[in-house]
Amino acid sequence: MFAQPLGTFPPNDAIERLRTLHNDSGIDVFVVGWPLLEDGSAGNAIKRVAEYIRRLKKIAPGAEIVRWDERYSTQRAKDMIKRTGNPSLRKTGRGRIDTAAAGLLLQEYLDEQEDQGR
Repeated sequence: MFAQPLGTFPPNDAIERLRTLHNDSGIDVFVVGWPLLEDGSAGNAIKRVAEYIRRLKKIAPGAEIVRWDERYSTQRAKDMIKRTGNPSLRKTGRGRIDTAAAGLLLQEYLDEQEDQGR
């Protein structure tokens, strides 16, 4: 199995998109980037993401919500984009970088599930 990002959305739009996916496709696991600080501790961004998770739980009761460490994901996404032949990140745009970072996080989760035989 491999990750296929659907894009990036503002938080409210993302919640509605995820509600639709949950209701129409039966998606029952959400992998959410957990913004830890470099030393692994919780920073201020955790509060925003925790609120987002609270909203997810309301629209998809019973779904599993996985908090996935997102440290370095943006840098890894930038490196990946450069390696695929797009040396100018300015032309790439933040949305493409965020989409690639989200795809990397999801792929890591899927790979771990496969390694565990799930």
